[in-house]
Amino acid sequence: IWRVITQARQIHARLTLPWEGDLRVLPAQTYFEYVAQIGRLKEELETEAVQLAKEFRAWKDKAKANKKGMYDEKDFPTEAALKERFRIHTSLYPLPDAGDFNLEMDNESASEIRESADLSFKTRLAATVGFLKNQIIEALAKYVHAVPKKGFRDSTVERLQDLVENAPYLNVTDDAEVERLQVELQKHVTCVSADTLRNNEDVKQRVLTEAKRILSEFTPAPQG
Repeated sequence: IWRVITQARQIHARLTLPWEGDLRVLPAQTYFEYVAQIGRLKEELETEAVQLAKEFRAWKDKAKANKKGMYDEKDFPTEAALKERFRIHTSLYPLPDAGDFNLEMDNESASEIRESADLSFKTRLAATVGFLKNQIIEALAKYVHAVPKKGFRDSTVERLQDLVENAPYLNVTDDAEVERLQVELQKHVTCVSADTLRNNEDVKQRVLTEAKRILSEFTPAPQG
């Protein structure tokens, strides 16, 4: 059960971007993959929860026999309640748009409010894509730090590869810098597998040189 839940959380984080609170942005480009994968995990979790409920009934029957008069059914959830605790719930909402406002006021005031709403929306969307860029840079920094070591993990390489692969779909504002970062990494860094890095020192050094250059180029200069 926890394996399925962990996979669902990973997919949710990989194919969406933060918006506000627990809400996240699901780009149209990742919608079908998201629905397919989350749908598969929903079914898998439901199957596991049904099996858990059956085993739970058996555990309760055993406890009832062992504890005799000390057993109280009210101390335990029902099988239906237990299954409900292990479910994946998703709700989809359209992103707000300034044109959605229907305001009964003079045209000038209504226009000002719509412009303010539109600016707020674009600012928040830009911040969302900024989060994507920061994720890539943080993964690249970990890559540059870890790969020179003999015992680096495949997950360090795969994490950066995954972010770079999904960047074109998550770049919902078509941010030019994010696009350039993605292209540079795909061309010089993430095209090389962990096994190749591990087994070919010349390739590893060349890739690390490029990775450090890109990291330096896209890392903001310190203030002050």
